[in-house]
Amino acid sequence: MQCNIEFNGVDGFEIREGLYQHIVDISRRQCSCRVWQLKGIPCEHALAAIQFKRYDPLGYIDHCYSKETYMRTYEHVLQPVTNMEMWPVFNHPSVAPPDIKIMPGKPQKARKEEAGEIPKSGKMPRTGMAMTCSNCHNRGHDKRGCPKKDSAAWTEPAKF
Repeated sequence: MQCNIEFNGVDGFEIREGLYQHIVDISRRQCSCRVWQLKGIPCEHALAAIQFKRYDPLGYIDHCYSKETYMRTYEHVLQPVTNMEMWPVFNHPSVAPPDIKIMPGKPQKARKEEAGEIPKSGKMPRTGMAMTCSNCHNRGHDKRGCPKKDSAAWTEPAKF
């Protein structure tokens, strides 16, 4: 690593690596990059500080990675279990899931949409769009509310 190490005189270090700067405290086993706290293994910044002080890096690895902890974890042997057919039979009633209760009313097909929600498929809502009349081609109304509706009906010839 290309690091500049500055020692504060106790157990704190300032490690500069290019544009980045990290604070390492060896006594509390902390680094500002938080890798040492999360993994329990010193990060590269902590290793630079540990080597600067000429300490043994293996002494700063968390105890959960030690051989003794591993052996204590797996010292208990699990005994094999017999086959289900060989299990003893009990006279107690077996536990079953509760019966499905059908609620009254028509079952809901899909979830209820909230007000103003745009559906994912199908026709888009026409809210906020100006209507255009097909009779007079003016905006603001349709042919049912057209003021020229009566005159348009009389001008067309009657078809029999």
